[in-house]
Amino acid sequence: MAKVLLDTDVFSYLTGKRPEVEALQADAWIAAIALEHRTPLATNNRKHFAGTPGLLLLPEPA
Repeated sequence: MAKVLLDTDVFSYLTGKRPEVEALQADAWIAAIALEHRTPLATNNRKHFAGTPGLLLLPEPA
């Protein structure tokens, strides 16, 4: 399975807020599955996935 690095301290430093660990774990699993299947991800929560190496996010609908 693809490796997804999840560091809440880095997230906190970059965003200035402390994320909910459960939400980050769920997002990490979602990203890992998309990476493993080499499938673009469609999401309304792009900020949680932005910067994930190798993960392609589909553009938001116009």
